Amino acid sequence: MTTAAGHLAPDTRQRWRGVVALNLVSTFSQIGQYGIGFSLYPLALEARGLPAWQIGVISSALWLGMLAGLLLAPMAVRRLHHSRTVLVGVVLSALALMLTPALPVTWWAVPAAACGFGMGFRWIGNETWLFGIMPEEGRGRIVGFHETLIAIAAVTGPALIAVLGATGWPSFLVGGLLSLAAAVPLQAAGGVQLGDDAVPTPAMRAGVSWWVLVKRFITLGAILAGIGGITEGAILGVFPVYARERGFDSSEAAWLLSVFGMGSLFLQFLLGWIVDSWGMRAAATCAAVVTAICALFASIAAPAGQLFTVLMFLLGGGITGFLTLGLIAATEHADPARLAEDVSRVSIVFTLLSAIGPVLVGGLASLAGGTMLMVFACFTSVVLLTTLKLFR
Repeated sequence: MTTAAGHLAPDTRQRWRGVVALNLVSTFSQIGQYGIGFSLYPLALEARGLPAWQIGVISSALWLGMLAGLLLAPMAVRRLHHSRTVLVGVVLSALALMLTPALPVTWWAVPAAACGFGMGFRWIGNETWLFGIMPEEGRGRIVGFHETLIAIAAVTGPALIAVLGATGWPSFLVGGLLSLAAAVPLQAAGGVQLGDDAVPTPAMRAGVSWWVLVKRFITLGAILAGIGGITEGAILGVFPVYARERGFDSSEAAWLLSVFGMGSLFLQFLLGWIVDSWGMRAAATCAAVVTAICALFASIAAPAGQLFTVLMFLLGGGITGFLTLGLIAATEHADPARLAEDVSRVSIVFTLLSAIGPVLVGGLASLAGGTMLMVFACFTSVVLLTTLKLFR
């Protein structure tokens, strides 16, 4: 909407100011909470010599904490509104990260869960707010751009860990400070509010049968996000074990995770463009095929140097792309109430299966070696390709 002079109307300017500010909130908080937090815990634990199954359990605490945050965030948004919910989330994660080095390793599951809980609050509070005010035209490209922007965290976080080290307190401190930095752009978005009908609603309601509830989660968006979640959770939680067996130390493993994040960063907009040009199934098939081929090669060969870097780059784009595509599928409806419910559903499925990934693959790695990580990534991609045929 423009004025007679050709300038954006005040409400449109305010809306776009909110879009910019909330994207910055996502960027800063994602680097601190996810880029550093979700990568640092398994790297620090592996550097301390913990077995794969125990690393998987503590890594799972991150995702279980986030799942609890996602489930409680709708109630928090109703009582505190979006901005305060986001603020509580980033502060809680910051405190958890900064206190972790002072605790015995056996207690790290507690701050890990608190860090994840804060991310769940921030995710629902911020993204339902953001998706509710963005324009409908070119939504695939807009969501793809947003996912590209927050994918900076998957590059920056591990890169900072590689520089600062995974064994001391500097990485935990920086992660906490970056989480707190999200509060600055959050203040600029405070004037852009959504109506009550855009508040996310819980998936469960009284009087709804379990079968009806299950059917609500059998959507293309939820399935895409779920497969992406269980695979990405396994990668973040168990990759340090896989990397150690290939002869990499913790700093080198952090760098390879940063390369994984570069794939997430540079390939999400491309997937969004494929969705807008050729459709959701074409984009999902492309992501699944690339992931399956790269994971299969990494599981049966002994890649090193530049070839391994390319594999990690493509795996990052494909695996992260599953969540991007799930969010695009969930934001196809213009109704704010439907939008919030669909985003919440995708978030819950993604996080629940992300919590299962590290425990499941950590156990498999303890029994059969770290190569099981790539075997598992190949398997989940094949499952997705098979599932896509059911939604034709």
